[in-house]
Amino acid sequence: MEFIRGEILYDKFFYYSKAKQYCDKLLLVLNKDHVETEDLVIIPATTNQDVSLLKHGCNESEKVFYFEKKIGFYDPPTVLQFEYIEVIDVEKLEGRIRRREIERKGKIINAEEFGQIINCLKRLKDDIRLDAQKLIF
Repeated sequence: MEFIRGEILYDKFFYYSKAKQYCDKLLLVLNKDHVETEDLVIIPATTNQDVSLLKHGCNESEKVFYFEKKIGFYDPPTVLQFEYIEVIDVEKLEGRIRRREIERKGKIINAEEFGQIINCLKRLKDDIRLDAQKLIF
């Protein structure tokens, strides 16, 4: 199964490894050119974060990208949390899709908006795991 850069997945049981908790999340696929056997790099989105101090776009000091307007499935205010970038084994992910734990929502972020996210990630490159960097850039 191949995935498209910018594709949205809905995970009903996303596990935040750093926070040690499960919740439902929209996930954004970051891989540049995904091939079937390659791991996936995803980033979760949250809507329950205080955004009063954030500006639209890249917020390097907070390690987030903030959408203040509706973008596809994302309702404002939505924050992409760069500290939670995950590399996921594609075979396990495919199994979870077959079990309907994860749904493929499609690609809904336009090229300009996705380019802004990637440019933000480039500025935070030193904070991203090397195995994830190779799949993103």
